Amino acid sequence: MAAMQQIETKFQPLRTEIRGMRERLNTMKADIQKKRQVQDPKLTAQQTEEADRLEVQIKRKAEDAQTSYQKESLAVLDPLQKDIGTALTAYAQSKGITLLIDANRVPIVYAAANLDITKEFIADYNRTHPAGAVPAPARPTRP
Repeated sequence: MAAMQQIETKFQPLRTEIRGMRERLNTMKADIQKKRQVQDPKLTAQQTEEADRLEVQIKRKAEDAQTSYQKESLAVLDPLQKDIGTALTAYAQSKGITLLIDANRVPIVYAAANLDITKEFIADYNRTHPAGAVPAPARPTRP
């Protein structure tokens, strides 16, 4: 959760900027529609071109932001997911568990409540991995 909050905080100013640009675009388009009948067609054409340019800027900025967000998320969360996977394996082995199923990925019709180790594992993981401590990226292994 701390890792995701860091990413969200980092990208919040960019989201705010894009939202402001979209509001400006909507205002421009509404203004063009209101004045279209009463102003010089050349001025309307210029305003339309300006709105179109802004729309392209917004689209590009949003796409770039999405790409950056995905890269950042992967860079931050991938080591964390690997660390959780390693911790799950160690936890399962220490408890004599022979099979772990991710209920979010595999449909389960029924399971007894005592089979769900989620809360117990989270408590154990949080105890051994204090909040805010993000695991270092894995080092590539040599063949």
